[in-house]
Amino acid sequence: MLCHKLSALAFTLGIPRIIQSDTGAFESQQARVLVGNFIGSLQQIGAIPAGALTDEWVKLRDDTWERAEWISRELLAELISSGAFRAHTSALPNAPRAQRTRAALRSHAPYTALVDNERDYELIRVVNRQALLEEVATNLGEEPEPG
Repeated sequence: MLCHKLSALAFTLGIPRIIQSDTGAFESQQARVLVGNFIGSLQQIGAIPAGALTDEWVKLRDDTWERAEWISRELLAELISSGAFRAHTSALPNAPRAQRTRAALRSHAPYTALVDNERDYELIRVVNRQALLEEVATNLGEEPEPG
């Protein structure tokens, strides 16, 4: 409802409708242009701009540079608490879903990495433990009472 009111206001003010979806999503072409412009604002073809700090630019390929910083263990250690590096559990790819869910819930971290122990701890995905707890609680609340 709010989206319709904002659209009506924008139309009244003569502002073109950019977001036409009730959910607030961009049309696919608009999304492509937006993302393309964002990436274009971070990348430079050819030489790094004059006066730019060279340690702020990473060479991607050929003559394409991007204003970025490689994520390293040191950077992660600076940004994330040390406990986050231990917040992982085996993805248990062949185990039943209930067993995998319990393994993720046993972690005490807000986010837990599911890793493949057989592939040098390759990251499979990250689980939001709070969201998982809420999902489990909702499912338990919907189960019929015995008897």
